Amino acid sequence: RSLDQLYRAIGALPGLARFEDPAFLDRLRVGQHAGQNAPVEIADAIATTIRTVVTATGFIGVVWALNPAFSVVIALSAAPVLWTAALLGRQRPATTLRVGPAERRELFYSRLISDVRAAKEIRLFGFGDLLRRRMNAERRTADHARARMERHTVLAQGGLGVLSAAVAGGGLIWVATSTATGGLTAGEIAMFIAAVAGGNAALAGTATTLARAHQLSLEYGY
Repeated sequence: RSLDQLYRAIGALPGLARFEDPAFLDRLRVGQHAGQNAPVEIADAIATTIRTVVTATGFIGVVWALNPAFSVVIALSAAPVLWTAALLGRQRPATTLRVGPAERRELFYSRLISDVRAAKEIRLFGFGDLLRRRMNAERRTADHARARMERHTVLAQGGLGVLSAAVAGGGLIWVATSTATGGLTAGEIAMFIAAVAGGNAALAGTATTLARAHQLSLEYGY
């Protein structure tokens, strides 16, 4: 249905100027790709986010029963998680648009090299190596941009991992201190550790699904 709406809108465009605009063609390519699966994936991401938020809330509630102050720490750690999700969700479609011109030129060169209609002229004038070099240069440009995006993703997720480890470490320190003073039973210790680990895992899952949903919503909006 979404692709039908997209192509219906394309068919209603006046004139041909838009089809000669590289920026429009790049956004159209993103929209075509997103329109195939975006509505279903966005709905699935929203449902997954709701589940993980409910799960995280339940774990934080368990921690609250044992240590209200530490449950606040876990809740506050959600702020960088949400910020990271929003950041990554914006960066991915922006990267797709940025590499669009390079990928479009790469596709043009590859089709030209392999098109039987151009084969005679390419061989006659010896353009094959030139077109291949240009095609490879455009591919390297696109790969470099996407690799940079992946590095940003790894760094962001690594930072969240460090934050999660710090929260868990703080919880273990409190458990050790409380155990030494006899303030916790064995069952409470096990429950607290499981709740902290589960809360961190739920927050990490929320970040992943929110980033994906945000990315898809931006791409679908193109």
